[in-house]
This record gives sequence, structure tokens and C-alpha cells, in this order.
Amino acid sequence: MAQLDAAGSPLSAEAGDSIRAQFAYEILRELAATWGATTTYGALADEIERRSGVIDNQRRQWWISRVLERTSQLAADREEPPLTALCLNAKGRIGEGYLHAPKYAPPSASADADWLAAEHRVLCYRRFADQASAPVRFRPVLPGTVQLEERADSWLDELVAVGHLTTHESVPFKRHIDVARLFGIRYKGHQQATITLNQGTVLWFPKMYENADWNNTLEDHGRLIRMRPEPGGLYSAEEKDPSARRNVITFGHVEEFGEKFYRFLGVFERIDIESTDDEWLYRLKSDTVYFDGRGAVDGRAVIRRGTPDDQAAEALPVDDALVERFKTQIAEGDYSAPEVPGLAPVRGSAQRAFAERVKSNYGWACAVTGIATREFLVASHIVPWSEDESIRKDPTNGVCLSTFVDRAFDTGFIWIDEDFTVRVRWDKVGDDLLLKLELRKIDEVVLARPDRDPPDPAKLRRRVALGY
Repeated sequence: MAQLDAAGSPLSAEAGDSIRAQFAYEILRELAATWGATTTYGALADEIERRSGVIDNQRRQWWISRVLERTSQLAADREEPPLTALCLNAKGRIGEGYLHAPKYAPPSASADADWLAAEHRVLCYRRFADQASAPVRFRPVLPGTVQLEERADSWLDELVAVGHLTTHESVPFKRHIDVARLFGIRYKGHQQATITLNQGTVLWFPKMYENADWNNTLEDHGRLIRMRPEPGGLYSAEEKDPSARRNVITFGHVEEFGEKFYRFLGVFERIDIESTDDEWLYRLKSDTVYFDGRGAVDGRAVIRRGTPDDQAAEALPVDDALVERFKTQIAEGDYSAPEVPGLAPVRGSAQRAFAERVKSNYGWACAVTGIATREFLVASHIVPWSEDESIRKDPTNGVCLSTFVDRAFDTGFIWIDEDFTVRVRWDKVGDDLLLKLELRKIDEVVLARPDRDPPDPAKLRRRVALGY
């Protein structure tokens, strides 16, 4: 049977695919407006048929990949990221409809199709979603079903060795006992909704899908859990004691691509003043939890370190001979700068040598704003000075910024993505309208490319992982 349009008139395969591609493009554009949203081939095909009215007797898998390749081209023609990365198969993997998309997409260091698609999904959300509502530290990540399929036997020991877990990593856990091991508790089995770690701190395993006992929802872009008992449910009495859950390290039971598993949602704190006997509210206090596999636990709200301050370092006293020595070391590839007791000018001298190299690489102009007045320029460290003495003078660990941009970078109001794009953390900005206006000018600006020593993407990733 030939393809038929909405009026029942015959269509050529070329015409039918072209019509359906236009609708697929519109559907995926709408989907990309929601952070983290994806669809499946079946759901997308259903919606394409519903909106376009084009029908034929071919199996969907025979036409959907052709249509999505055309959709990729439509996005590329508009200089948009490949929207087809949002469409996954029933197991959460990328499929035939995406495999042609990379030739239309921005370059990436990732050679794995699933990882490349994860990177492209983030580009789609950043292009079409509301940036002010972005989830905390949103990063490319594989679906939990794919992570479960690919993980090695040693994954849990490796995670304990890392010592922390963040929400943006979306690590899946199949069992309570795997989560408990992070905190030094070894069970053969466990089914209850909580595990007490210490007075006022519990591990919590709420079901985040429809069930007979609870109606739990994750709201405000992951910052609020609303918990309601279902009529006739068995466990609502457990919430009557507000002191039992002061700090709640939450691993929500979620359903994804037909599979259920636990995922770290954050460290939450009960909002007693807004909770009632019929509804309990929990506010996110940390997107990171720390552990050592032996019983230590820390759900601090932020990674508290002294603010890195390259501006202050550039005003420190210097030793001219030491500066020249450090310049020679930089030229020879020695980027270390260990602290030397009794030698005060080390920080200032190392910063001077580092700054002259970094600023000259950028033609003595801010890589974000283009400001070229030298009194307003700072050589800003990516991985801060305090974190790694072996790269303190490494020019690939620096970028030339104006004083305003440097301050925003150091205090965490912005970060620089590994694709060298400036991103504003809008949830941190608050109600300062003038600050919003200034930050909006630099949001999504791509760094100017230096003459040499471009920023190392691995160091940009490391800075985010360190919590800056």
C-alpha cells in the first residue's frame, strides 16, 4: 500500500518521509524544552502519525530511521544540535535513527555512540530549555539501564574509593545493600524504606512512581520531594515523628525503560513548618554525599573551600629572579610550584610567571568579553592553586579573564564547560537584577581561542568535579 496523507490521498515515499520529518522536528524541539526529557522510537512514531496523519503499512522501524535522518538535517540546517539524540530504543540506547546524526553535529571527543548522544542531548537542552531552571550540575550521562548493563564487577569498590556521589552522575543501584555498603553497612538483604546511619540521619528509599502506599513526586527541578500517603496505604504512620528524618540521604526507586532501580536524588531535610499529617515536604540541602565505606558519612550542603583568588595573588610581592626561574620552568614543561617555608614570594612570583604566559596567549584580552585594558585582566586558574601543586604554573590550566568574569568564575556563579562555553549557575544568582543583566551578557559565550596552550578540557571537568 502506498503512503497516504491525512486526506487519504496517495503519497510517494519521498513526500511522506519529508512531511513526517517536519513533524518529528517539531515534536523533538518541544521535548528538548524540558531538562532531561527523552522519548522512545515507538512513542515518537505514534505522535508523528497522530500529528501528520501520514500512514502506510510498513513496519515502523523501516521508516522511522529514514525520517529521523531527515530530522537531523533539518536541525543542522538551522545550526542546531542533533535533536534525534533525544530518541532512544526500548533499552535506553541510541538506535539507527541517530547513527547518521553525528555527521551533522558538532565535533566531540567521544567515539561511543551512546556517550556522543548523551553529550548531544545536553546541547539540545542548553539550546531549547529554560536555563534558569536547569537541574543542579546537569551533565551528560548514560541512562541507568545502560550503566547497569555495562558496569564492571568492581564498580561498587571503585565508587567507595572515589568517596562521594553527586546527583548529576545518576548512578543506578539495584539493591539497598549496595547503597548501604557505601556507608560501611553490610547486609545480606534489606527491604525496609530506611536505614539509620546516626541520630537524625537516615538512608531513605522512597518509590518515585505510582504505587499502593505512597504518591511521591520530585519537584522544583529536583530540589523538593513531596510525599503523600495513598488512602489505605500501610506505612503513613512512619512519618509522624519529624525528628526521625532530619537529614535524609535519598535514593529514590525509579522506573526507566521498563526497569526499576535506585538513584541518588540528594541529601534532603524535612520542612516541618510546611508539612502536615497528609503531606510531607523535603527540601534539597546537598547534591553530594561523602562516604568512606567504613561508616563515615557527610552530607554537607556545599564543598567548603576558601575562595580561589588569582586577583589577590597578582598583587602579592615577587622576586624577579624567581619569576625568571619560573618562566624557564614553564618553557621546559615543569609546572609545579611547591610551597617553600620562609620564602614568601613563591605564590606571587609563580602567579606572575603564569599570568604573563596566559595573558600573552590570549593577546592580552579577556577570553570572554574581549576587554584589553591590562589593569582589568587576571590569569585565572581552572584547577585552583590550592588543589594541585603540580599544575600551578601550567598554562593549559589558565584562562585570561576580566576582573568581573574572574570573580564570577572564582565564586561559582559561572563555570566553563569542556566545550569552552561559559555557563551561568542561575540558581545561585538570586534576585539581583543588575547582576542578572551582566551575567546574561556572558552566558553561553564561547571562549576566544588562544594563540597557544588552550584550556585543557580535563581540567575544566576536574574543576566542576571538585565543586567549584
